[in-house]
Amino acid sequence: MPDVPAISTERAPARPKRTGRGKLLRGLLIALLVVLAIAAIRPWEYGDELLPQRRSSRRSDFVINPSVPPPLEDEASNRKPKTVKNPAPTVSAGLAKLRESVALVEADGPAGREVIGSAFVLNSAGEFVTCLHVASRATAAVVRLSDGRVFDVAGYAAVNAANDLAILKLKDAPSSLAPISVAEKEPTQLKPVVAWGHPQGIEFSPFDGKVSRLIKTSELPGNLQKFVRELTGSDGEQTWIQHTAKLSEGNSGGPLADEAGAVVGINLWVDRQTGYSYALPISALEALQRQRLEEIQPLERLASSEARVRDATWQTSAAKLKQVADEARATKWQVHEWSDYARLQHLAWGVTLANAPEHFTTKNALGQRLDELIKEADRVAAQLHQHQWKDGGQMIVLNEYAEKELSRPGAGVFFFGTVQRVVEGRKQERALIVKLAGFEQMVLVPLSGELSAPAAGAQCLFVGVNDRGRTVRYGDNPLQPIVASVIIAPVIVPLEK
Repeated sequence: MPDVPAISTERAPARPKRTGRGKLLRGLLIALLVVLAIAAIRPWEYGDELLPQRRSSRRSDFVINPSVPPPLEDEASNRKPKTVKNPAPTVSAGLAKLRESVALVEADGPAGREVIGSAFVLNSAGEFVTCLHVASRATAAVVRLSDGRVFDVAGYAAVNAANDLAILKLKDAPSSLAPISVAEKEPTQLKPVVAWGHPQGIEFSPFDGKVSRLIKTSELPGNLQKFVRELTGSDGEQTWIQHTAKLSEGNSGGPLADEAGAVVGINLWVDRQTGYSYALPISALEALQRQRLEEIQPLERLASSEARVRDATWQTSAAKLKQVADEARATKWQVHEWSDYARLQHLAWGVTLANAPEHFTTKNALGQRLDELIKEADRVAAQLHQHQWKDGGQMIVLNEYAEKELSRPGAGVFFFGTVQRVVEGRKQERALIVKLAGFEQMVLVPLSGELSAPAAGAQCLFVGVNDRGRTVRYGDNPLQPIVASVIIAPVIVPLEK
């Protein structure tokens, strides 16, 4: 243990006596201290010239509103204006210009236009790049630029489903579009990048981050490989830019750029668990350009089943059905190009929705519109029965278009076929096995209680809708079954022999 110190018993020396001179000096010292204390506590009493210096030295007095400039010192005082330390970062001229190339992709809905994704200007000819899964969410769409201009989309100019990319063509392309600047090299690890897009509907918003690495599909975890295969419908190998710029719904199809504003990739998807975002390198545009279509294809051709059903159920009306039917009847129901067959597809949707609404929506959702639609659908069906279908060549031409649509989920179909036989299901349900005239393709047409079954060998016109991609398999050889698409066809018109 440490030693305890001893207690002293000696007396303290006696305090010296105060003299008159000492008392005087002590009083003067106290008075001086009082004066200095008052000056330190209340400096503003000495004039306004101290205010600017004092305020500028306080951190909380920095100007928050950038539109109000900070006070400057009097020029006559030869003092330099004070500068703010660590100014906010500025956007490069290239990134500012890139914003002019970014576009919203919007589709009409019951509540008005809604953002379905992002796109960017490819060239001044009115072509935009986006994701196929974005464009396929609509049967018709527009693109809107940051300056407010809106343009109708004519359709697809190129499609690369394996990379989930598409090029959209405008109906009327202006000459003032600002194409993107393409980066010359792939981004390197930890290189800063900026993702432009419309996350959660927040329009034309950038997010910055850094490149994590370039990674191939086969190097992703198993669950992400499965996701990519479902997204692209392909087992192909892609190279992805893995980065940390935040992506949300609405960013798909937007550009990923470097600090100079040059596009290095196209944003496609995000892994919520890890927070990593993924973009295809801009070199994927080369493969996309090589897969240009012979002619512009309407968005409805590649629209998803959900998009077709959604759009048809709210867009179809008695007035629209009458307009389409009158246009088709004026051309004697002939088909010369895709737009002609697309008109018949709209007609098929209207007639089917009126006769079998339970397959797509509820009667309450259609309301009074359903009663009007049923009346117009009956009028159209009567016109189809009255028409003399005798032009065999024209029927085959029409079926050439139908053959490409019969197996497409949710597609309206208008085709000629030969009844093979009537079949019955387990619950005494009846259906027709029909062969597409001039082709080997088979379809199954369920029969409701009101439809009579044509005899085997009968040639008929069928007007209906593909039942969301459903198929049936049958035949004597289980190893090579016959696959038939299921078509809901409430209108069956037997042809005169």
